[in-house]
Amino acid sequence: EHPAYATSWQEEVIKKTLSEAGVVTATCDQCQYGCEDARGQPVKKPTTFMTNAPELAKRLRTRCTAKGKTCSRPQGGDHAQCRGKTARMAAMYHFKLCKAILTGFRDQLRADGTYKDGFVGLMETGQEREAMAVMSVQIAHEECTDKIYQLRDKCGAIMNVQISSDTVYRDDLTGQVLDPELVKIARAKELEYFEAKLVWEKRMMGEARRVTGKPPITVRWVDVNKGDNTNPNVRSRLVARQIRQAGEDAIFAPTPPLEALRSILSLAMTDFPGRPQHVRDPTSERRTQVSAVDISRAYFNASTEGADPTYVMLPPEHPDHSTMCGFLKKHMYGTQAAADGWQQEYAGFMRSIGFRQGEACPCVFVNAEHSLAVSVHGDDFTTTGPKCEIDWFENKLEAKYELKRGGRLGPGPNDTKELTVLNRVIRWTDDGIEYEADPRQCERLLEGLGLDDGCTATATPGLKPIVEQLKDDKPLDAAGHTEFRALAARANYLAQ
Repeated sequence: EHPAYATSWQEEVIKKTLSEAGVVTATCDQCQYGCEDARGQPVKKPTTFMTNAPELAKRLRTRCTAKGKTCSRPQGGDHAQCRGKTARMAAMYHFKLCKAILTGFRDQLRADGTYKDGFVGLMETGQEREAMAVMSVQIAHEECTDKIYQLRDKCGAIMNVQISSDTVYRDDLTGQVLDPELVKIARAKELEYFEAKLVWEKRMMGEARRVTGKPPITVRWVDVNKGDNTNPNVRSRLVARQIRQAGEDAIFAPTPPLEALRSILSLAMTDFPGRPQHVRDPTSERRTQVSAVDISRAYFNASTEGADPTYVMLPPEHPDHSTMCGFLKKHMYGTQAAADGWQQEYAGFMRSIGFRQGEACPCVFVNAEHSLAVSVHGDDFTTTGPKCEIDWFENKLEAKYELKRGGRLGPGPNDTKELTVLNRVIRWTDDGIEYEADPRQCERLLEGLGLDDGCTATATPGLKPIVEQLKDDKPLDAAGHTEFRALAARANYLAQ
């Protein structure tokens, strides 16, 4: 399932899956399945599902037939903007949509002959009720060390019931319930990473208050499933919850303007007087490329030496969490000084390998000897220069930090032709570099203006309003002010 107009539907792996026998798609508007905002206004949210269950697809093809903002649902109403809090609410399926999906599954099982009325799974309805009655009583008698209990239902059947944990873990982005065992494994891996990177030293709890006058900073887990329900990929990150108090000085960490990235792309395409000319030969080792690199867990590479002492609570998973706390030796996500600490770390490294730091923008670096220019946004490094020199730079980075290579744009037959940098799509073409704003923002703007699938395309230019229309125009209400500002800001963002 993905938004109907998402670019992900054009991915080759998705197209390949759709070409397989039995795979179909179904597109619906969620306003027809009960999706609403906090005020009860319908949220259209066109959504496409990919499935190999035709009966399920039939249940997910109800579209909104009204034109413009008006909704065709029985209750009527105008479509609300699917953004901010409304978008987060819409990420959780309404009961009506869940019911349609489950009904579609039932219809498919019935069509396949694997389901009959009167049965639930492989248990007859009556027996299932008796088993549930037994499950609801107090579990006693024999308890095994691995928490497996034996229950006997009224029909004499033995059921082994495993209870692994009473705690419910949820995805911080979607709210979906996560497998407790996978969460435990992910959290244990994160703590191992903390130990390997020497992020903290264990100290007695009282030291924090004695040195700083405050208790240790609390921490929390951020658990996210980066896969799906079929192939889960649970990642856990431990973050601090340090909030700047009234009267405390703010800590500044420079962030490059969008022009920094655009300057890198311009340098990749333009031959400037006094600078080496670009090589466009696709077979040359000195052909011009644009590279994207992401530093993994960037803040853990920045030492806290020279910064105010910071103490954090140890998570419950740590064996010493009740008596000890962590004195930070490296910057940790969620602390005030983390971004500034990382900026000082990578800036010092870049200068040490021959780069000059920008004066107007300290996040831009140039190395004349190797003909390289780099823009750094957080933990994302975007570089342009000759291929062999980018090889040199990435090897230097890899020797210092753990990194992920995002690809190389270039004219070579094996060079990447499309990259996503800061949610912007960058393409290498025969005529130069194409730069496209975040496609998701474009979809939201069209939806907000009522110019998605509910309108008809035309080549007629816009017309100025006549005097009568201006006289009849009414001021926007408070909600309309917010909506207009959001649309104007989004259009301005796309124009950059």
